[in-house]
Amino acid sequence: MKIKHKKTWVVVADGAHARIFLNEGPGTGLVPALDHDLIGNKQASHEIGSDRPGVSFSSAGPGRHAMAPSTDPHEHAKHEFIKRVASAIKDGLNAHVFEQLILVAPPKALGDLRADLDPQAAKLIKSELHKDLTHLSPHQLGEHLQDVLKV
Repeated sequence: MKIKHKKTWVVVADGAHARIFLNEGPGTGLVPALDHDLIGNKQASHEIGSDRPGVSFSSAGPGRHAMAPSTDPHEHAKHEFIKRVASAIKDGLNAHVFEQLILVAPPKALGDLRADLDPQAAKLIKSELHKDLTHLSPHQLGEHLQDVLKV
């Protein structure tokens, strides 16, 4: 009897770069699932925001006060990027191109991604690896995943 292997998407991300690979079982390796990487904004906060904070006038007197932004622009950019990654995963889920997920990301990005995932996609998570491996080749990545995936 032939064993049917589940199509697995391996999502490798950090706060500004993500690659999604497909594995269809032992010996198939990791092949790009999308025709492009997902790239976010890698600029520092001071490069994203304006040069100087805005000012407000005091309601009682002639004084002015600097206004600090309510969110760090760099953190906001990371969060928006993770939302794009979660959206790409949902698109793959809706297209039925994978049956299980492996998420690979640094702890903060992984937590943000998990929070933004579609509930149906979250049910398909087979494994998570709390590391930044976005710089590795598919072959090197397969070596890191050998405990959870037969590449």
